[in-house]
Amino acid sequence: MFFTLNGTYLGVAFKIGGEGGQGGKEGGREDVPLYPTVGIDSLHPIFMNFGEEPFVFDLGGYMEGEREGGREGGVESS
Repeated sequence: MFFTLNGTYLGVAFKIGGEGGQGGKEGGREDVPLYPTVGIDSLHPIFMNFGEEPFVFDLGGYMEGEREGGREGGVESS
């Protein structure tokens, strides 16, 4: 699970399943659905995009980098 802010990759928040993850054999369950949730204590409006508009973040580039390995967020990892 990762987050972006205005198209900027913020990094991995946590991993689900597999080795070192929060589901699967390491604890938790992969078959439990996740739901988007926001907690905020502010009078300022927030806007979220759940796919109604095109995303600013290049998800295709991110996925391609993940398949190639050694890349994170569509940019070279150090």
